[in-house]
Amino acid sequence: MKEASLKKFKDVVVDSTVLVDVPKVDRGPLDGNNIVGIVLDIKNNLYQIGTSAGIIKDWLPRNALQIATTTFTETVPRTNLSLREIAGKLSLFGGQ
Repeated sequence: MKEASLKKFKDVVVDSTVLVDVPKVDRGPLDGNNIVGIVLDIKNNLYQIGTSAGIIKDWLPRNALQIATTTFTETVPRTNLSLREIAGKLSLFGGQ
C-alpha cells in the first residue's frame, strides 16, 4: 500500500509551490477549493505550509497537497493560523 501511495504522489521538496485542499466546512460558499502555498519544512512525511496570510498551524500529509504549476512569489508572515483562519483571510467574500 505504501508503494502504491509513493507511485501516486510525486515527491515534494522544500520551496515547492503546492495547492492545499480546504474542506467545505472551512471555507465560504463562494470561496475556492484550494489555497496556494509553499513548503517550508518536512518532518516525518508531514509538510509545513506557508501562505500569503501566514503559516498553517497543522502539519499536513502528502495526500492533502497537490503540486502547483505556478510559482509562489509572495512573502510568508511568521504567524501560525488554522486552515480556516487562513481561508477566511484569503477569501474575497469574508470566509466561513
